Amino acid sequence: VCPRSPGVSPVSGYVPGFRVCPRFPGVSPVSTRWRYDWDRSTENWIISAYFIGYYMMQFPAGWLSKRLGEKRVVLVGAASLACLQGFAIVAADLGPNVFLVTMLVTGFANGCIFTSTMAVVAKWSPPQENNCLSTLAVSGSGLGMAFVFGLSAITNSVEFIGGWPLNFITFGTNPLASDSDLRTCVGNSIGTVRSRLDYNLYDYFIEDVDMLCGLPWAGSLLVGGFVSYLADAACRKGVSVDVLRKTAEFMAKPACATLLLLMSFVPDGEDALVILLYTTSVLLLLGFEGSGYIANIAELSPEYTGIIWSVSQTVGMTSSFIVPVVLGAITPNNTRGEWRTCFLLIFGVDFVTFLVYLVFASNTPQHWSTEEERPLVLAKSGE
Repeated sequence: VCPRSPGVSPVSGYVPGFRVCPRFPGVSPVSTRWRYDWDRSTENWIISAYFIGYYMMQFPAGWLSKRLGEKRVVLVGAASLACLQGFAIVAADLGPNVFLVTMLVTGFANGCIFTSTMAVVAKWSPPQENNCLSTLAVSGSGLGMAFVFGLSAITNSVEFIGGWPLNFITFGTNPLASDSDLRTCVGNSIGTVRSRLDYNLYDYFIEDVDMLCGLPWAGSLLVGGFVSYLADAACRKGVSVDVLRKTAEFMAKPACATLLLLMSFVPDGEDALVILLYTTSVLLLLGFEGSGYIANIAELSPEYTGIIWSVSQTVGMTSSFIVPVVLGAITPNNTRGEWRTCFLLIFGVDFVTFLVYLVFASNTPQHWSTEEERPLVLAKSGE
């Protein structure tokens, strides 16, 4: 039974055609004007198109940053992203194929921004401030995402032009808003793994999910800033940078995964505890990563940070194509027991990857990181 509207069918994780549980019986959550009769396969491809474009752009973005300059790539990517977000509403009216291509190109544009931004930070950061500036670059975008999630929770629930198109209009000039826009571009039902868990196990609405997802981003700037300040202060006191990096990664990976695992054992009706565990775990991840591997990449090679980031992002995002298939096979019935198995798997992956980082990570600048200066030979008079 719908928790807010008795007698109305509840949300079932993924419902094509925007048929979600309304706040009031008999009231459609999305205006008929903006309802698109797209099947589940089409919607999944639209959602995937953005990530495919983002994934494909990582290597070219690193190369372009090196060849053309990081700031130029960031500006062109942000401007293109703003234009594409504004065009998204028109693209949806033109048909699913046009909308899919728009999301693909949006992924291309957004794929240029993060990699090039981190390359700029690496060149600007003095060694004694590397933790703070690297964390600020990540947490600043998180603060923008917190604003986007919070405001989209409001715009999704209004009746004016259907609600969700307001996200594209409001955030069309904000390059940080694409992930939130993507979550709502096909209406008030989302086919992602996290939203299925939120809907099926805890009966949250799309507005509740947006507000819940915005909480960690809101606190990430404070937590990350405090952690990075302590890390820089410890470096000035002579603490090993290598030890600091690995300690930060421990908090971001195994500690975070442990809290997520505990969340799967929360009994029914304990929503406040779920929110506390969820928020705390993501704050650990966001707050400590800036002083962990993110700052570590800049230390290896400030000159080639953009290219290293492109390789790192490409390898890391490969899992985004594998995880939905694996989790879909593990959770055919969306029960708590099945999701607990997923969290156990996440814990295992985080723990193993942390061990790999613990053994092989280094903050020593690489010998290939700077180009050798050619000796200046002055021509003799008369030659």
